Amino acid sequence: MKRREFIALLGGAAAWPLAARAQQPKIATVGILVAGNTSPEAFLQGFRAALAAAGLIEGQNVQLEVRSAEGSDTLLPQKATEPVRLKADVIVAFLTPAVQAARHVTSDIPIVMAPAGDPVATGLISSLARPGGNITESNQAAAALKLMERWIEQGQHLAAIARHLRLTKGASADLMRKAGQKALDAKDVIAVIEGIAAIVANKAFDLVDPVVMPGLRLLTEQNDTRWVSAIWFMPELGEFLTHLSESQSEIVLENLVLCARIDHDEEHILTAIAGSYPRSVWHFFKARLDRAATKERDEEHYEDIPFQLHELVQPLSRDPSFAVDAVRSWYAADQSLFQYRGGKLLHNVFPGFSSALGAKLVAIVQECTDAAINFVLTILQTYQGQPALHDVCKEVVDKLPENDSRLNEIEVILESTGIISGQFGFVEAYQRKKNEVSPWLSDPRPKVRAFAERYQRTLDRSIAAEQRRSETDYELRRREWPEEE
Repeated sequence: MKRREFIALLGGAAAWPLAARAQQPKIATVGILVAGNTSPEAFLQGFRAALAAAGLIEGQNVQLEVRSAEGSDTLLPQKATEPVRLKADVIVAFLTPAVQAARHVTSDIPIVMAPAGDPVATGLISSLARPGGNITESNQAAAALKLMERWIEQGQHLAAIARHLRLTKGASADLMRKAGQKALDAKDVIAVIEGIAAIVANKAFDLVDPVVMPGLRLLTEQNDTRWVSAIWFMPELGEFLTHLSESQSEIVLENLVLCARIDHDEEHILTAIAGSYPRSVWHFFKARLDRAATKERDEEHYEDIPFQLHELVQPLSRDPSFAVDAVRSWYAADQSLFQYRGGKLLHNVFPGFSSALGAKLVAIVQECTDAAINFVLTILQTYQGQPALHDVCKEVVDKLPENDSRLNEIEVILESTGIISGQFGFVEAYQRKKNEVSPWLSDPRPKVRAFAERYQRTLDRSIAAEQRRSETDYELRRREWPEEE
């Protein structure tokens, strides 16, 4: 076989066509360059199978030299030089960065893209008709399609085919449907995940019901959430999620309940759903709380509520009234550790304690029931006594009977200082707290004025005690380490 025929065959194998007509008389070396940290095994599986079908058997008449940069931009140029050093007959570059790296290190060895997005838009070639240079790609799409259809019918290489469809612009919707349904029948979760990613990448919205939703149900049955890491970064994902109905979004959320943590990847998906269906996302967090309450002791560590939210704050905070009502219904069902569960979530969504949130809590206090006031106090305990809380605190003080023990809770809430630094940090913090409550002394409500007077006396005692403690500590350090003077 001549070198040009071998390259044409290899280019076809990179996109899974069949075009071999003869055997290679000697062992040819194929360098395979992989850029990302995603495992190339699915691609290699299909690639080896296509070579074998074309009469090229690894170890007999073809040698594969696989080099992966494992996602390192700095390592990729070094890895690209290795096929050149080995005098490879051809280099198969997996994805655009690998093609670019290979092009920089050789202008002689043919480079086959397998695949590489839009090679014209990325500047790899001047045109598909006349690529120029040493870069080429397969022109045997019809043969590739027949081969993949046969593999799908036989239930072979489903994950590799789905990954190819994911990376192929304008992939066949019919092929995605057939591959997806075959993967579902076989309960091949890797192929299902790759199939979902292919449908998202190609915006194949008509395949949501026949493939994506059954696929997510299967993954939920298998307690598998790996699809999140496979697609969260895809630029098409946001548009795809906005096309889902509320019931379809809830199937997505049902799977996300299984995630051990809500990190950046999961939050990115939740944010897109919350943009259309914020109430569904609130119900999703309730489901996580329920799961955390019933999980087995030996189950993997499960963090029901994230320590902090970022993107999700904006869509979830649009309706403070619903948010508070939803969290309050959880409180009625279970008050144990609520401050660190439902209360924590409300704090994460409203970290600055908005005026709308304050107005809603004031309205609840005005119900004048113990349950209502206790709920509000629990929410206030998740904050650090900032002045934004004062209107709600004054309303609680006015509604409580004199000498009610919950008045002490108000003092604790108001006195919360957060992080303190400096020799006289507590003195300064307590003085600031005293100044913040001074307007209460002119409030028209007698209970509020009386509370403020008592609270300021308490602060005066704390200020005096902290002043003495700080001065004593300073003097002791000065005597022990005179050089500080």
